[in-house]
Amino acid sequence: MVPKIEGQVRAVQEVPQRQVVPYAPSPAAEQLPATGRVYAMVPHDHDTSGAVVEGMLSVNSFPTRILFDSRAFHSFISYVFMIRLQLVAQPLHVPLSVSTPLGEMSLLESICGRCIISLDESKFVVDLIVLSMSKFDVILGIDWLSSYHVSIDYFAKIVNL
Repeated sequence: MVPKIEGQVRAVQEVPQRQVVPYAPSPAAEQLPATGRVYAMVPHDHDTSGAVVEGMLSVNSFPTRILFDSRAFHSFISYVFMIRLQLVAQPLHVPLSVSTPLGEMSLLESICGRCIISLDESKFVVDLIVLSMSKFDVILGIDWLSSYHVSIDYFAKIVNL
């Protein structure tokens, strides 16, 4: 079943350019990575869980296979897709340690900031952490879903923006 993504936009906020602020981590922050979860590493996982919906949107004007995953704490971009879009990743201030569905841990250290997701004439900004994955180009996690008040009908596989 191909999911339906409806373009009902309640409010699109203009996101100002972030000012660059020097980051000076404390010694404790340098030693301990942040933690998170990602569930879309195994292709069959999204078919049975009921907590995800997949679809196609445009990221930086490029057609993108996206997984909307309310169980993922963060949003991710595949390394291969990042290269295809010719994005330049920046180091994360604090590395992110994520657990995979297989119980393995991955240390993620790069982010592509201020990527633009387009739906019709609406534009949405997202920071995407670089992750090695093959099934999807982008995973939009709860950080992005909640910031734009996205609602997902998991039964009908409809995403409302």
